[in-house]
Amino acid sequence: MKSLYELAVEYNTDKAAHGYCEVYEKAFSHLRNANIKILEIGVFYGGSLRTWRDYFTNAEIHGIDLDIERCGIIEGTTLHKINVDNALELEQFSKKYGPFDIIIDDASHTMKHQQKTFNALWSKLLPGGYFVIEDIHTSFLPKLEGHSPCALDEHNKTTTYKMVEALKEKKSWSGRHTKKENFEDIASSVEHVTIWVRNLAQFSHELSSNDNSATSIIKKKL
Repeated sequence: MKSLYELAVEYNTDKAAHGYCEVYEKAFSHLRNANIKILEIGVFYGGSLRTWRDYFTNAEIHGIDLDIERCGIIEGTTLHKINVDNALELEQFSKKYGPFDIIIDDASHTMKHQQKTFNALWSKLLPGGYFVIEDIHTSFLPKLEGHSPCALDEHNKTTTYKMVEALKEKKSWSGRHTKKENFEDIASSVEHVTIWVRNLAQFSHELSSNDNSATSIIKKKL
């Protein structure tokens, strides 16, 4: 039986190169043969969907993206053309196909989309489920428009990384796309947060995404 890393390499998803597979296998291996429902947001050419399909042998797997045509047909998964920036589309989709055991956000990686998607879909995550926000190293790209709000914003307090860090440390927080009361409501239902950084000693807002890799897993209380 192949490991998650081996499948990710086989299907050419950058989850292998970023180093995420070992983190995910540790968190999700107990669900490998379970009857679960998975949603991935942002599927690119479908490599990660194929990886999840082969790893989670009994899972119902959904992927959403604006450009699903480039994926072709991926047997054993269901693709949906959804604009995550459209709150109504996202609500209609999640109401029809949710709730989910695992939600993975691998879409635009902008602060706006990461935080709005998390706010919108946390309630669609089953108790005991996992919400993954990938590539939170984009919180440390001050020159990339749409990602970090401002390079001078006290180390970018309103980034997604800071949001996840506040969840982990059980601190109050608010950001450009998240109101304090909404955050506190979500935080009250969080059991545990894992933040994984590939090279903690070098992790810095001064580095590019080629030097940084970071992901997060937020577990919901039962």
